[in-house]
Amino acid sequence: MLPTSTPTARPGSSGFGGLLANGDFEQVSGGRPIGWAKFGGEMSSTSASSRGTYAACLDSDTASTKWIHQAVEVDGGGWYAASVEARVDGPAAASIRVSWYASPDGSGTSMAQHDSAETTSSAWTSLATGPVRAPDAARSARVRLMLWPAGPSTGCFDDALFVAAEPPVETPTPLLSATAASTPGPSPAPARTPVTGAAPPPAGPLRQLVAGAVTPGPATLRLSEVLSDPPQSGRDAAFEWVELVNTGTEPVDLTGWVIEDGSARDPLPAAIVPPGGYVVIAGKSASFPPDVIVVTPADGDIGNGLGNTGDRLRLIAPGGTVVDEMTYGDNTSVFDPAPPAPPAGRTIGLLDPLADPGGDSWALTLTTTPGAPNVFPPRAQETEIPALTSTPNASDPETPAVPLSEESSGGGSVAPWMVLGGILGISAGMAGAAFGPRVRRAIEARRAR
Repeated sequence: MLPTSTPTARPGSSGFGGLLANGDFEQVSGGRPIGWAKFGGEMSSTSASSRGTYAACLDSDTASTKWIHQAVEVDGGGWYAASVEARVDGPAAASIRVSWYASPDGSGTSMAQHDSAETTSSAWTSLATGPVRAPDAARSARVRLMLWPAGPSTGCFDDALFVAAEPPVETPTPLLSATAASTPGPSPAPARTPVTGAAPPPAGPLRQLVAGAVTPGPATLRLSEVLSDPPQSGRDAAFEWVELVNTGTEPVDLTGWVIEDGSARDPLPAAIVPPGGYVVIAGKSASFPPDVIVVTPADGDIGNGLGNTGDRLRLIAPGGTVVDEMTYGDNTSVFDPAPPAPPAGRTIGLLDPLADPGGDSWALTLTTTPGAPNVFPPRAQETEIPALTSTPNASDPETPAVPLSEESSGGGSVAPWMVLGGILGISAGMAGAAFGPRVRRAIEARRAR
């Protein structure tokens, strides 16, 4: 489907919008806002505005993603901010998406993109991206006012703004430390630590690292954590996410990479994954802390949605090489047996990102940790039982020391009988009568120590 163009308006010609033309949607021609194009659905002007006389609306009869948009020229490496007032009627969400291009007119393949939070409210709600940095090679940006419908619905927008902005002020990230609870309660979650053998991720707003700084790196990305059954009500795919970890010592550019589930694949938006760092591939409605690098496929879902009872995930590098893959639950096409499918709200995670892949290298996590090392429940510790030997009987110098693994005079190994004796509480005397004089002395010597 090709975008539908509309008459051209000059940026700021209606007194609002910054770099956008007709950002307040007050200029109307033929019942549509001037200067804006649409992708899918039906665009119109409405008098039910947030401010002023008109707002723009986009009607959808289907569940496919739609948007209204326009392209503006930008300076590579510059900082920009987008905002809008938005509301929705029906089962849908609305948001802002800023995509960056090397062309001067927003054509070609996007280099990177930034998204605002979403609203599902029928009341006017303020949305904003905050300051975001254009890739160094960017010459234009396409500002999209997005409608994410789940059925027949309408998204309306007013007072759209896109302006040059000051870079954000970075603040030091406090170190996490466990402290004793003053009152009884659950133990604090273990402190997160960098991946063993890899450099820790750099400090600062990692979400704002974008493509253009490095070329696609070596195949050091791995699948590391999967949320296939989100706890939120409604359509699971919008909240699902898959985490990747960069196990190498160089940054990796996601340009050209692909994520694939059992029946569909998605090219990944451009982003930089620092050495030892993480990126989360997420459905369009999933939310994360601001320091997590997040990318969302163009259609808002991972593949055709992850199966709750089982599925396959495959990570494909530029050029088509399958770098990593895994299955879980009832899908045994990669791992047989496969790790179990996680229950609702829980994830399965990679135990050791540097280990060889296998079904036993994945396990249910203790808690979800998007953008950070996985945390697992403590495993039961195995107690090593020292090897036992008898000591020579001082009154019988001919009796040698006997390892407990040595066979008894009856021809059977005594180790199973020792375990049985311990379980049933058999006394040394009873065991001695059963196992012979040499073993009896070994047991009695052990009991005497």
